[in-house]
Amino acid sequence: LLPATDATLCSFITFQSWFVQPDTIKSYLAGVRQLHLQRGHEWTPVAARHGVAATLQGVRRCWGKPSKPVMPLTLADLARMAALRGCVDGSLTQCSLWAAILVGFFGLFRKDNLTTGKTGAWNTRGTLVRDDVLFQADGQVVWIRPGSYAGHSLRRGGATAALRLDVNSNIYIKLQGDWKSDCFEGYCDLDREQKLILPVAMTEAAAAAC
Repeated sequence: LLPATDATLCSFITFQSWFVQPDTIKSYLAGVRQLHLQRGHEWTPVAARHGVAATLQGVRRCWGKPSKPVMPLTLADLARMAALRGCVDGSLTQCSLWAAILVGFFGLFRKDNLTTGKTGAWNTRGTLVRDDVLFQADGQVVWIRPGSYAGHSLRRGGATAALRLDVNSNIYIKLQGDWKSDCFEGYCDLDREQKLILPVAMTEAAAAAC
């Protein structure tokens, strides 16, 4: 079996992926490497074995990482912020932040459409500038429960609000939010009334069939 070919290593990785996580498989490969060296065989690093590296990368993608969605900002949250505007100063920074929140929420924008967090991140196509938006009113902001929210809360909250208005998600929400797939459906939170729609419909259908 030694020295192991790339095909053998790929099969080994694929088999182990059914039982252990990618980091554990990487540790197993370190053991395979050590066994080769002990037996006097040359060892080519995994990074230089393109097929093996690609297989390991594919396993990592299949396992993935559990998502930790932030809370969606709601219309009620925006209303509370607007009601507390007098608690903060009317500085340009505060007004700019409030404007960014409103634009991000109602535009279903990504946070990268509104901010640039590092040098070289400027995107002439995706990053908004002042001349891209026409404002009809100014405002200030009070952040509510900051630990529960992030920049993505604007995009998720906007999509959720649109869904609750019974807007056709496959057309308007998807196009407005510039989604290429249907992944945005996972961003929308159902309220109590919406969660009852399907059970009630199923119950009524069952009753009619009796």
